[in-house]
Amino acid sequence: MTTDKINTPPNFGTVVSFLWAIADLLNGAFKKSEFQIILPFTVLRRLDYALEATKAKVLETERTLKEKGLENRHR
Repeated sequence: MTTDKINTPPNFGTVVSFLWAIADLLNGAFKKSEFQIILPFTVLRRLDYALEATKAKVLETERTLKEKGLENRHR
């Protein structure tokens, strides 16, 4: 039996190593002031990609709750 690496969630160390690898790649390509902005957007894009499969369902649920008049749902 083989494991599907795409659906296996990475452990914390793997994620940290991945993010530092991105930081190392970007380190020489941008000014220090630009770098502080680019890395967070890289992380956000990665999260967007990782959550892509559930995005439609989440947006539908948000719309349904809004139609029912449920405000401040995330508090």
